[in-house]
Amino acid sequence: MKKSASLLLAVLLLFSFACPAFSEQPGNEMKDFLLKRGYPEEYLDSLIDLQIEFLYDSVSKNDAHFVSLEEKSAETGTPFFDSEVSLTLVLSAVTVRYESENYIEKVLVNATYDWKSLPLFRSTDAMSVSWDYELFSFKQDSFLHCDYAKNRAGEWLTYKEWDAPASISFGSVATYPEIRYVETARGSARGAAGLRGSLCFELVPKEKYTSEKEAADAPQITAIYAHDEKMRSSFYISGGAIGGLSPKTALVSCEAKF
Repeated sequence: MKKSASLLLAVLLLFSFACPAFSEQPGNEMKDFLLKRGYPEEYLDSLIDLQIEFLYDSVSKNDAHFVSLEEKSAETGTPFFDSEVSLTLVLSAVTVRYESENYIEKVLVNATYDWKSLPLFRSTDAMSVSWDYELFSFKQDSFLHCDYAKNRAGEWLTYKEWDAPASISFGSVATYPEIRYVETARGSARGAAGLRGSLCFELVPKEKYTSEKEAADAPQITAIYAHDEKMRSSFYISGGAIGGLSPKTALVSCEAKF
C-alpha cells in the first residue's frame, strides 16, 4: 500500500513539474499592466486577448505609456447587405529625462481594425499610417502586423503575420490586411465568424522633442483602412500610401495627435 501511494505521489509530482502553473486568466495581468500605463479601460475591453497580448508586448518591451487614442467607423456593403468596420489609432510614448525635462525617445504607433458586422466580399484590404517625416523617422525592424480570425468553434486565432510593411516611404507605411480566412470541414467551406487585426511600429524623433505643445501645434498621425465591396479590389499600395480608390471603396480614417 505504501509502495503504491509513493508511486502515485511521484507521478503527481512529475506531472506538476511538466505542466507549469498558469493563472486562470493570464490576460488580466496584461490588462492591469496596461491600465497602470494609462490605457483606457473601455478601449482594452474592446480588444480580444490576442490584441491585448500584441499591445502588451510592445508597451512592456519599450516601457511606454499611453498618450492618445482616436476611433472611427465606416459602413460598407451592397444595397442588400450591410457591414461595418472600425479603426482605432493609439499613440504611446517612451520618455527620457534630460536636464530636468522629459523628452520623447520613441513614439509607439498601434492601429487596430475590427469588422463589427462582416463584409460580403472578403479578400485583401489595405491599411496605411502616415506622419510628419520632418519630425519623425521610421525605426527599421519595428513593424509587426497580425490578422486574426474567429473559427467555427468560436476561437480567435492568428491568421496572417508580417514583420515588414508592404510599402514604405519617408512619412508613411502601408500593409494589406487579409480577410479571406476560410476553414474546411466535412467537405464544406466556411468563412470567419469574426475578423480583426493589429499593427504596430516605432517612430523616432529627429530632434529633441517634448509633448508639451499646444493642441493646435501637436503633430498628427493618420491611419486609413480601405475595403472594396466587390470581388476584386481596385486599390493598390505604393509609396506607403493607398491608391486606385474607386467609388465602391469604403474608407475609414482617424487622426491622433501626439
